[in-house]
Amino acid sequence: MELPLFLESLANDRLMANPPTNVETEKTYLSLMMEGRDVCYNNPTVYCEDLPLGGRGNVASWFLSPRRHAVELVIVVSVWSLVLFLVSLLPKARSFTKRRGKDTKPTAIVSFTALANVLILVAYKWFSSTVGQMYYIVMPCNMQWFMHLTIAFLPMPTRFRDAMMQLMMCYQALVWTVFFTGDTRGLNLPLEVTWFWLNHAILVLYPFYYIASSKTNVMLGGASFVGELTYQCMMILKACAIFAIFYFAIVTPLCFVSLLNLNYMTSPCPGTPFQTENYRIQSQGLFVVFFSIGRIVAVLFEVVLRRRYKTL
Repeated sequence: MELPLFLESLANDRLMANPPTNVETEKTYLSLMMEGRDVCYNNPTVYCEDLPLGGRGNVASWFLSPRRHAVELVIVVSVWSLVLFLVSLLPKARSFTKRRGKDTKPTAIVSFTALANVLILVAYKWFSSTVGQMYYIVMPCNMQWFMHLTIAFLPMPTRFRDAMMQLMMCYQALVWTVFFTGDTRGLNLPLEVTWFWLNHAILVLYPFYYIASSKTNVMLGGASFVGELTYQCMMILKACAIFAIFYFAIVTPLCFVSLLNLNYMTSPCPGTPFQTENYRIQSQGLFVVFFSIGRIVAVLFEVVLRRRYKTL
């Protein structure tokens, strides 16, 4: 089966050609009787007003055609896979993964905080009255909690734990944006909104903890300016590559299975400057900027600590 047909078959003819508007289309009483209401899904018909609060903003659609999805999947995954391969060939990227005999495992309280947050996250998704909430575990901030949990508890070579911490230095920028764009409309369980903001606030602290406790080093140390800059660019490209491959190759097909616009992979986020069919490609550049900012903040934090404490 061709890839476009396979992607289309996952949705089972239920998706509309375009996502619904943010609010119910204004109609007169007569037109409402003649035209009906905004439809979010086909076969069977589901009206947007029948979805839980905030549900209409999470509806998947064929804003991009199946063929367009297939082409972008192949191109984006191929290009970023090539980037990952080329970065892996650079000797400094390999040598830095060998930590200098330091203990990279987080302390017990930090580890169990990650475990508690993951358990609460899963519990809220499981018991939510909003259909499909469990699928939202693949959202970037939720995935970061699972990465912290993996760092804390999964037995792995030191270089793998260090590599995951390095990714978090870039991905932390996505957590910051939640405090400006966070959407809590679908959170309807007791204290769920409070926990939403609290768990993101805690999530902000983790990368800084890894640096301050010497669990990892963001900078090479002892390298020339060009060498240091090259290394930081490599880490940013690696973070971009892993992020893009995960959301194009795994999350996008999951959108068609769940019928949800997970991480805005089937249609653009309302209010953003990217609203054309090229929005996902354009967003690649935006994530490079975000991840660069996250990395720069981590580097500056380590520079300050190195000047204050000579042991880092």
